[in-house]
Amino acid sequence: MTHGTRPSYQAGCPCVQCRAAEAAYRAALRHTHRMKQIPLGTIVSAVDTWKRIRALKAERVTAGAISRRLGLRRCGLALHADRVTLKNALKVRLLCRALLMGRDDDA
Repeated sequence: MTHGTRPSYQAGCPCVQCRAAEAAYRAALRHTHRMKQIPLGTIVSAVDTWKRIRALKAERVTAGAISRRLGLRRCGLALHADRVTLKNALKVRLLCRALLMGRDDDA
């Protein structure tokens, strides 16, 4: 591992540079929380995401079409049953709005 990085600190390196990288990460995280911003990598409940996907499927939108529009590499949905990243939840929400509200221009 490279010294002066957070992964190196997490692996157990006690050097000053690695501790400084961890401190910088924590300071940035505290700032983000103070500004009431949620990082896109945050894990959230997938309940609403799956409801939206089921609504799309009820409108005869295939899983392959959903995955392509979400920019997934594989043709199919492979989301976890109970949790999803905030980024993916927001992508599904926007897709659902676009398709179900008739704002889809590239069908």
